[in-house]
Amino acid sequence: MSKMRLKHITLITIFFLSLSANILVAQNDTNDSIRVLISKYGKCNSGIDGVVTLSLIMEKDSANMPIYHIGDSTVLFFSEIKVDAIKNISFLKGNTLPKKLRKSMPNGLVIANLKNGESYPECQALPYGENLFRTSFVTRMSFSDLRNENGELSKLAEKWVSSYGTDDEAFRQEYQINRRASQILAIDTLGNKMFVKSLKDFKPSVIADITAYEPDVALQMIGDKGFNGLLLVTIKSHLTLKEALLSTVEKVALQAAELTNINFTTLVRRVPIVLHE
Repeated sequence: MSKMRLKHITLITIFFLSLSANILVAQNDTNDSIRVLISKYGKCNSGIDGVVTLSLIMEKDSANMPIYHIGDSTVLFFSEIKVDAIKNISFLKGNTLPKKLRKSMPNGLVIANLKNGESYPECQALPYGENLFRTSFVTRMSFSDLRNENGELSKLAEKWVSSYGTDDEAFRQEYQINRRASQILAIDTLGNKMFVKSLKDFKPSVIADITAYEPDVALQMIGDKGFNGLLLVTIKSHLTLKEALLSTVEKVALQAAELTNINFTTLVRRVPIVLHE
């Protein structure tokens, strides 16, 4: 992310601390439409079973994208927001933007007001667990249709995803667990050992070596866990296991970034369908 982009986000955040977003909604330009991804999570013990979410983009080209202000946070992408948490969404560009932001925001600003004073982290749905799945579809909607004060958008989104949603292959490929994958055992120079679920659990540039063992050898080393083989991950000598592995907070941040990438890919690649009431 460029320093200029970060500067723009900082300026916008400061601006919103001094001016209520509800004032800006009255200036909303409803002539623009937006590409919308609506998803619903299945009964998968993910912590968000049955939750319907909304992700959206104005443009496929990242250079032409607006900034998104969701609840109390300014972000670069609108991803995985619970539909039930949304009050309304509006778009400001050009003369509809406050003068302070026009020069720094040539692509405009999308504002999502949330219900009940929810914060951005509270309204974002991040699944966890194993073998997760969801159904999704992409369409185009005008901002005048993205109003949910009385739950109208929630009801329609639930209806639409049941009618038009299909298996989200990009999501499933990322979150399905490969039961035939080798076990991963991490070890540091102090002799501390720990099984981890994924190589993604390690921080960047902390691995000194990875040794792969066939099932017959792995069974001798770790017992039944080695049925599909073993990856022995050795941590660099100046680090302990605790220092080499991502914290829970870091894992959540990484997961949010990965899910954003999945949603962006789906929004760009899927052909928007035409909704019928």
